[in-house]
Amino acid sequence: MAFVLKKPSGKSKGVIVFTHKERPVLGATVPKLLPFVERVRERYVLGMHFGWYQERISDFQGIDFYLAAPGTFGAKSDLSIRHVPVSSRNFIPVCFRPDEEVKKYWDILCIARPRKFKRLDDFLTVVRKVYDGRPATRALLITVEPEGELDQRLFYANLADDYVKLFNAEERERFTLMRLKEGAGIFPLSSEMVAHHMQQSRIFALFSDQEGESRVVAEALLCGLTIVVKKGLRGGGRDYLNENNSIQFSSFDEAAALLIRSLDEEPLAFDVGALAQEMREDFTVTRLEQELKAIFAKQDIPFEGDWDSERLDRKLPGHGDLLRQEFRLGKTDDVLTPRRMVMFLHSLIPETPAPDLSEFEDKPQKRAKKAKRPDRGPKLRKSAKALAKFGSRLARNQLRIRHSVVDLAIKRRRMSANRTKARRALVASGNDFELRLGEWLDQVGYQGICTIPDFFSAGECAELRQEIDRLIGAFPQATQVVSGGADRRIFGAERGSSVVGRFASHEALMKACEVYLGTEAELFCTLANRIEALEGNLGSGEGWHRDSLSGQFKAIVYLNDVTEENGPFQYIRASHRLLRMVADSRRAGCDLQNKRLGDDYVGRVLANQPDRLMTVTGSAGTLLLADTSGIHRGAPLRSGVRYALTNYYQMKGRVTERRKSRFRPILGVHVPVPT
Repeated sequence: MAFVLKKPSGKSKGVIVFTHKERPVLGATVPKLLPFVERVRERYVLGMHFGWYQERISDFQGIDFYLAAPGTFGAKSDLSIRHVPVSSRNFIPVCFRPDEEVKKYWDILCIARPRKFKRLDDFLTVVRKVYDGRPATRALLITVEPEGELDQRLFYANLADDYVKLFNAEERERFTLMRLKEGAGIFPLSSEMVAHHMQQSRIFALFSDQEGESRVVAEALLCGLTIVVKKGLRGGGRDYLNENNSIQFSSFDEAAALLIRSLDEEPLAFDVGALAQEMREDFTVTRLEQELKAIFAKQDIPFEGDWDSERLDRKLPGHGDLLRQEFRLGKTDDVLTPRRMVMFLHSLIPETPAPDLSEFEDKPQKRAKKAKRPDRGPKLRKSAKALAKFGSRLARNQLRIRHSVVDLAIKRRRMSANRTKARRALVASGNDFELRLGEWLDQVGYQGICTIPDFFSAGECAELRQEIDRLIGAFPQATQVVSGGADRRIFGAERGSSVVGRFASHEALMKACEVYLGTEAELFCTLANRIEALEGNLGSGEGWHRDSLSGQFKAIVYLNDVTEENGPFQYIRASHRLLRMVADSRRAGCDLQNKRLGDDYVGRVLANQPDRLMTVTGSAGTLLLADTSGIHRGAPLRSGVRYALTNYYQMKGRVTERRKSRFRPILGVHVPVPT
C-alpha cells in the first residue's frame, strides 16, 4: 500500500511506505513515473515494505529504506539502501496475549486462506492421521475465501469435499471447518476474535511450503501457542521459532506422531514476554520511531510532527482500507497501475501541474526485465574477424544449452505425467502403506529427498555391517578404495550376499522407484560401502555432484547411527527441479551440464539461501529416498565410521554394458562370485 506514515511538518519531511507489490509500477517499466517520484521525494522520505519472500533484493531508485523481516529478505551484498529488519508482524495488537481466564477448548487450530501454497490438503491428511491415533482431538480450521467461484489453479477448491470424505459425521463434531467469505473486506474476523480463538487453543498449525512474514505465526506465539510447521518452510515464518516453542516436521507421519505426543504431554513453555518485546505494538512502535529518526538524521533533516503508529500490522502491508477508491485496484490498498500511481503521487503534491493521464496505462505492470548489457564498445569492434568468431562461438553454446534444456524439459514432463497417474493409483488403492508411500514420494518430488526411520531393526543393521566387512575381506578385487583410502565400496554386493540381496530386491522400494520415475524400472546394482574418518577424506561420493540431469532414484539405508560427525548425506533442497537447475547454474556461473561440482559452486548457490542445505542424520536403520539428479554428497567424516547400502535403479532396458563398465569392477559381473 502507498501508506502515508507521516505527513510533512514544517522543515520535516513526511514518510510514505509502498509495498513490494507496487515495486513493478515504480520501477524501470514505467520510466515516465520517475519525475513524479523525484518531486514527491522533495517532500517525503520513501520506504518499501516486503510482506512476501524475496530471494534477492537490490537497490531501487527513489527508495530510502526497506522494511522486511529477516527470513523474507535476501539482499545482495552491495545493497546501499537502509534495511530495517521489521515488518507488519512486528506490530501485533495488544489483544494477542495469553489469557488464563479463557478455557482451552481446541487442541489444534489452523487459520489460512485456501490458496494452494498453504497446503491445506496436507493439513487435512495429517489431522486424519491424528484422529486415527487420538480420536478425542478437537480441531478448528478457519478459512477466508474470496466471493464467487474459486480459481482451481490458485485455490484448494475441493477443501469442503475432502473434509467430508476424510472425516465421518461423528468426527466432524470435533473437527470444525469454518469457511468465511471476504465480503466487503479481506478480514471478516476482528483481531479480538482471532485472538480469542487462539487463546482457546493449544497448538497452531501452518502447513505452507513458503510464507512471507507470516503474521499469523507471530499472533499465535504471542498467545502462547505451540507452533507446528514444516522444517523446510521458506520465508519469515520460522524467524522466531525454536525447539522451545515449535514442532517442525519432515513427513506427515512424523507430524501426526509429534502432534499426538504434544497433546498428551504438558504444553511447551516459553517466554512470551520476550517475544512481545520483539513483535507487539506496545513495545515495538518506539523502535520504529528510532529507526525513522536515524534515517532522517542521515539526510540532515529533523524528524518532527505526528506520525501514524496505530495498527501498523494492517497498514504497512496495504490491508488498512485507507486509500481512496480511485487509487486502488481490488480490496487492498495497493496502487498497482501506472495511471493510479501517478494520480496518487499527484495527490501528495497537488500544487504541481496535473499529469496527462492518457500517457499512463491502467493495468498492472510486470516485473522489469533485466537491462541489456551495454555496448562492448570500440575495442570489440576493432576486429570484425574477432567479433564474428565470438558471435559464432556464443551462438553454438547457446544452441547447445537451449537444446539440452528443451530435451530435459520434455523428458521430465513425460516423467511427471506418468508419475501423477501412478500416484493417483496409489491413492485410489486405499492401502495404508501405499498411501504412506505416496506421501514419501511427494516429499521427494518437492524437495528431492525423504527420510523414513526404522526401516531396518538394530539387529538387521548389525548383521548387514558384518556382511559388508566380510565382502570387503573376501573380494578385494571387487573393492574400490577411494576418498583418500577412507571409502571402501563394492558395487554388486547383492550378488555376493543373500542378506544384502533382501534390501536389493525389496518390492516396496522397487514400487517407489517405478511410481517416482513414472515407468517400469530395474535394479542396476546395490552398493555396500564403509567409510572411515581418515585425514583428507572427501566423504562418500568424493564431493558435491549430480548423478544425472534427467531424473535418478536411489534408496539409501544407514546401517549405523549417523551424526554430523561421521559423514551424513547432504542435499541441496529442490536442486533436482529443472528450473532450479538452470537458475542455480546461472547464479554459480557454471555450465548446466557439469555434474561434478566444487565447494565454491555450492557456496554461491547457498549464499542467499542457506536453508536449502539439508544434512540428513539418523539412527541405524534410517532409509533415505532421493532423486540424485539433485546436488548431493556424503559429508567428509570428522570422526567415526559410516556403513550404508545404496540401491541404484534404472529405467527398464537402460542397463547397458557401457554403463556397467563405468562402475567397474562390479561383483558378479567383472569379478566372479564362487558358487
